[in-house]
Amino acid sequence: MPHDTVLQLVDVCGSLSPSNRDALMNAFRRVLSGLCCCLAAATCSWLGAERPAGPPADADRSPVDLAVNAQADWLVTANQTSNSVSLVRISTGRVLDEMLVGPRPSAIVRRGESRLLVSCSHDGTLVQLEVAGDRLQVVDKIQLGGEPLGIALSSDQGTAWVAQHMASRVAEVDLESGQVRRHLAVGRWPSFLAVSPDQQRLAVAT
Repeated sequence: MPHDTVLQLVDVCGSLSPSNRDALMNAFRRVLSGLCCCLAAATCSWLGAERPAGPPADADRSPVDLAVNAQADWLVTANQTSNSVSLVRISTGRVLDEMLVGPRPSAIVRRGESRLLVSCSHDGTLVQLEVAGDRLQVVDKIQLGGEPLGIALSSDQGTAWVAQHMASRVAEVDLESGQVRRHLAVGRWPSFLAVSPDQQRLAVAT
C-alpha cells in the first residue's frame, strides 16, 4: 500500500468517533486478511503445491470423446459438462483418476504411449496430459483461441492440427516447443480433422 494512502487512513481514523474508528479498522483488517489469503492461494498454485479438486462425485459429466492406450489397459474420457478428464482401467471399469482441464473439453487424442492432447473449447486451450501410473498430470497448456475442437496428429507425433471452430482456420502446433507454427484458412465452422497416411493432405470437416 502506498505511504500516502496509509497517512490518509490514519488522518481519517483520527477524526472519527471511537466506535466508527473501530468499525473502520475492523473492515480494514478483513480486507488485509482477504488479500493475504488470496496471495497464499496464488503462491500455492504457482508452486504446484496441489492441483484443483475434481468435480463432485454426482456431477453430470457427459463424456464426448475418448482415447485408449496401445495395450488397451486404460482409456481417458473428455467430460464436456464437468470440464474434466477421467482415467479408467478398462478391465475393471474403475475410474482411477479425474482432473479438471478447462471449460468444455471437446476432443482428446493419444500422443505416444502415455500422453494425451485435449482441446478445451471455451477457454481456447490445447492441454497436454500424461498418464503416470494411476494418475493424470498436466504437461503443457497451449493457448490457441478460436474455440478449438478436433485434433489430428502427424505420424511422428510432433505436430498437431487443431480445428479452431470460431476462427474458420486450423492451427498447426509444434508440440515440442508448444508454439503455433502457422494458421491454415479453411471454410466456416471447422470441426474435425484427419491426416492422410502419406502426411501430405489434411481433411477438414466444415
